[in-house]
Amino acid sequence: MKRITILVILISCISLIVSAQTNGEIKEIYELNDSFTNDRYFYSLNNEKQIFLFACKDWNISIWLKEEKLEGNIVFYKEHDYWSFESENNYHFEFQYSSNSVDFTSLNELPINTTLVEVGILTNGELLKKTWLNRDENGNLSLSKRNAMTLNDKAYYLSEIGCFGEAIMILKIVLEYFPTRIVAYINLGDAYWGLEEKDNASQAYQKYIELMKASGKECKIPQRVYERIKE
Repeated sequence: MKRITILVILISCISLIVSAQTNGEIKEIYELNDSFTNDRYFYSLNNEKQIFLFACKDWNISIWLKEEKLEGNIVFYKEHDYWSFESENNYHFEFQYSSNSVDFTSLNELPINTTLVEVGILTNGELLKKTWLNRDENGNLSLSKRNAMTLNDKAYYLSEIGCFGEAIMILKIVLEYFPTRIVAYINLGDAYWGLEEKDNASQAYQKYIELMKASGKECKIPQRVYERIKE
C-alpha cells in the first residue's frame, strides 16, 4: 500500500480577484472575501496518503503526487464555495476550506477523500497520539513501525516547506517510542536548524552520528551534518 502525506498551502488576501484560465483564456472571475490573510498550511493528520498541494497568491495551483508535480488549472465555484483543480495529465481534485481545515477529494481513480488540518492547531501533539498510537490490553500506548514511518515522512515534508515547529512536534513523538530511529534524528536536526536553534540541532545531529557509526554506516553521513555541528 502506498503511503501518501497530504500537504496544503493556501495563500489569499481579504479581498481577492480569482481568475482561472483554460487554454490561455479566462474561464471564470470571482471576487472573494474570505478568511485567508496570510500563508496557511494544511496536512493530512489522519491518513497515510502522500499528496502535497500549493496555492500561490495568484491562485495558480501546484499538486505533487509523491515526486510527480502536477500542473493544471483551478476554478473557484462561488455558489458552492469550493475549488476545482484539473491537471494536464487528467488528475482532478476538489477542495473546500472550513474552520482550520480543508476537505480534499479526488474525482478520478485516486482513492482520496480526507480532511486536512492546519499547521499550528496542534500545540502538544495529543491529537497526533490519539490518531496514531495503539493501546494494548494493559492500557499501555505504543507506536507501530508502520505508523512511525508515516509520521516521520509527514515531519520530513513539513520541514521541507518550512513548517519546522510542526515537524519537531511529530518527530518527538516518533522518538519517544523509537529512541534509536536513526532517520528521525537527522530530520529533527534539520528542523531545529531551520528554526536557527543550533544547540538543539547539534544535539540531534550528534545522536544521529552516534547511531550511524554504531550501524556501520558512517560513510553515508551527509557532509552538512558535520559542517553544522562545527558552527
